[in-house]
Amino acid sequence: MKRKAIIVLLIGVLVTTTSLAQSMVPRNKVLLEIFSGTWCVFCPGSELGARDMKKNELDVAIIKHHMGDPYQNASTEFRDSMYFVTAFPTSVFNGDSIITGGNVSSSIYATYYPIYLASLDMTPIQMEMNLRRLKGTVQDSILVEVDVTKLGPYSNDLVLYVAISESHISESWFGLSEVNNVNRGIFPNPSGISLNLVEGMKSTYSLKIPYEANWEEEWLETVVWIQDPNTQIVANADAKSAYLPDELYEVSLDKVVSLVNPTQCQADENDISFTVINPDADTVTSMTFDYQLNNGTIETYTWNGILAYSDTATVTLPTIINDGSESNQLGIVLKLVNGNQDQNVTNNILVSNWSTKYTKGGQFTLELLTDYAGSETTWEIVDGGGNIVSSGGPYFDGGPLPKTHKINIPETPDCYSLNFYDSNGDGMQAVSNGFYRLMDADSNVLVSNVTGEFGSLETNKFEVTSSTSIEKEFQSLIEVFPNPSHGLFSILNEASFLDAQWQLISLDGRTIQSGVIEGEKWQLDLSNEAEGIYLLNIIGEKQSYQQKLVKK
Repeated sequence: MKRKAIIVLLIGVLVTTTSLAQSMVPRNKVLLEIFSGTWCVFCPGSELGARDMKKNELDVAIIKHHMGDPYQNASTEFRDSMYFVTAFPTSVFNGDSIITGGNVSSSIYATYYPIYLASLDMTPIQMEMNLRRLKGTVQDSILVEVDVTKLGPYSNDLVLYVAISESHISESWFGLSEVNNVNRGIFPNPSGISLNLVEGMKSTYSLKIPYEANWEEEWLETVVWIQDPNTQIVANADAKSAYLPDELYEVSLDKVVSLVNPTQCQADENDISFTVINPDADTVTSMTFDYQLNNGTIETYTWNGILAYSDTATVTLPTIINDGSESNQLGIVLKLVNGNQDQNVTNNILVSNWSTKYTKGGQFTLELLTDYAGSETTWEIVDGGGNIVSSGGPYFDGGPLPKTHKINIPETPDCYSLNFYDSNGDGMQAVSNGFYRLMDADSNVLVSNVTGEFGSLETNKFEVTSSTSIEKEFQSLIEVFPNPSHGLFSILNEASFLDAQWQLISLDGRTIQSGVIEGEKWQLDLSNEAEGIYLLNIIGEKQSYQQKLVKK
């Protein structure tokens, strides 16, 4: 095996470098491994050099393998034998640029820096690391998730190394008072994790590392690198702080999966079900939710059961009595998980809207435009007894494809539901946006969706009455786009919303902005607000509207 050797003397430096031939993406960080020991008289120079690299905020992941002192362990021994280290200190950049030597009391940053610059090459191995704290009954752990994508031709013999380093460890040695970036271990073992990568496909590797009692969590860092053990060349590396404050539990509200509407639209009873996901490693046994219909009384419901890691559960709220409003909104907020606050409040709010329109029977018209995945779209109109009056789809892929359906609705008073389904859960938004609208015999628009956004299911109700008068005042038709947005949201509303009050509320209940609607098209500017979720509340004389805005 060929390797570059760089000898550092007190009076001079000899440097040679090579770089990988691939040019795909910039590497996350340069890996610097330093073989050291508190007994080594020339090692302070490398210690100070590493400090200066951190101080200058270079893109470098540093880990020090101690030998011959109390910080030696099985992982440092493995790396020492891998490189056949014979002199201390020895510094290795990206596995193939080696510096031997140091200084008694002065930083060798000037030696490190040009090697660092030469090591900032491109790589076909793309890598992303994410860390999360996992609660345990006895001991907490770090969940390390590494996404790896092989973007182009490269070695098939690659190994992922995941290490924990610790800094600011008190130690008196040769005029210094501490040691930094000390290798506390490579997990799950010093040999690392063998990768099986397919070109063009992302692979995810997860590892759980327990916090040890003798580690100072505030000064821990997770260092990961991908290396060919044969050539010893490091394809990519990264490092992130492993100090993860106590985050309790994490549960994510997903979406409303069922909205069952019985026979009567007035004094309606609704059974609402929705799904929750547990992305945490700890089992969830209880969840407490607050929910509110149409700005009415806030109710509380506690779910009890077993929700293991990565599992989903369906939660069904107690029967909700509706007052017969045309436009309805249900807000659900996750408050407690296992009796504690959930760690990530950004995915704890779920808002479901549905509407009821009043009309007379006759020949209705359903117009729709499919997206490019028409085979995912189906719909049905169901009467109050649960009978399917009409249905359509799936349609052909490759759209957009316009379709018009004529539907005969009986004159007999009844409550109907128009259900639109998407089997992939992304509404009619594949490549291009679709839409649909349902019109009665007098061409009044009863139901419409102009963006095609509805997830897996959207339900809208209309009631056939003996009266031909149709209440249209203050129809809840509002369109917000783009959503999510980097800051600027455009809002379209019907003229019936003019003079209505609006408020923008943060998740912690603060009023961020407020005003009065003065036109049918207006904008909200959140450019100066933090990323996250905000609630837009519009309050009219007869009803209200709420929309979740996502600032990214």
